[in-house]
Amino acid sequence: MKSTKIHLFVIAFVGFVAAATLFASSGVLVQSVGSPFQVSVAGRTAWEPTSAVGTTWATGWRDWTSGQVLVSTWSGGWRTPVAIATSASDLYLAWDGVHQRFVYVYLSGAGSIYFGYSINGDPLYCDPSQKTCWSTPVQLFSGTTWDYPSVGVDNSGRVIVGAVGAGFWTRVSATDGVTFGSAVQVVTGTTGFKTRVVATNNLFEVIHPPSL
Repeated sequence: MKSTKIHLFVIAFVGFVAAATLFASSGVLVQSVGSPFQVSVAGRTAWEPTSAVGTTWATGWRDWTSGQVLVSTWSGGWRTPVAIATSASDLYLAWDGVHQRFVYVYLSGAGSIYFGYSINGDPLYCDPSQKTCWSTPVQLFSGTTWDYPSVGVDNSGRVIVGAVGAGFWTRVSATDGVTFGSAVQVVTGTTGFKTRVVATNNLFEVIHPPSL
């Protein structure tokens, strides 16, 4: 079996990045954006938003009133949000360029981590107005001690899912995002709660700020 290498980046930072920047050989270019669009339904409390871009945009959040995690995609306007799960939070979206689909992870109310991806034509997770529908979630980390899930897909289609438990753990699917290997601990101790996983080109990388 081919081994999976995960690069660990230890960083230190304070606060959150307020502006997006693009780095070029001639210097730093500030990427300006237009006026914001309202995605969530007025009158509800949206929490922990997440976004990803592929063939279109996808934005998700937790609806604090209903306890659902919702996803909406763009087609000249934001479509009716679809509930992927109830009694859930910490939704995290990413784009799988190999399979041309969005992938997602979330934390269930019971403390387990679930994974899924966008498909076409699943009536259980698809509003009639949507062209993007969502697969039935699959549990990857079970129990009551998990939190802060994240997901990434490299340029070969491998999927990595990370979660905070006692430290930071990952599971990898080498092919299809259906079959995953066993959980591997990447970060030990109690500082893993700010750790996230990403995929760039053919690498899996874990961003870990131990000072927070």
